[in-house]
Amino acid sequence: MKYLIGKIGDKWEVLGPQCTDPAVELGGTVDSEIFGLLDGFPGAYTIENGIFRQLMTVEQVRSEKLRARREAECFPVINRGALWYDKLTAEQRSELSAWYEAWLDAPQTGVAPSKPTWLESASKQN
Repeated sequence: MKYLIGKIGDKWEVLGPQCTDPAVELGGTVDSEIFGLLDGFPGAYTIENGIFRQLMTVEQVRSEKLRARREAECFPVINRGALWYDKLTAEQRSELSAWYEAWLDAPQTGVAPSKPTWLESASKQN
């Protein structure tokens, strides 16, 4: 599906699949799937004179989104400190290490790893 680009006031915006407002100056179009991936990611695209310009590849945006998820989901766990780590079993430390390595590789692999089940359970209890 294609989304229309229109000028509202002095600003060009992606409008969606339809626009019936005669006051809106229409420009080009953008594929809805591409826009869905790039939208909300600063610097991923610009609109110049009604033309959508993709500034980052979809792969770059996916990698950056995974980096942001890693920062939010992984680093707060990994950076808990010695008191927390000292309470883990050897198996838990091993699983945590593998999970962390998978997160470090996530931007290249394109896969966000699942939390170890024991860590997921502990998160729900807090």
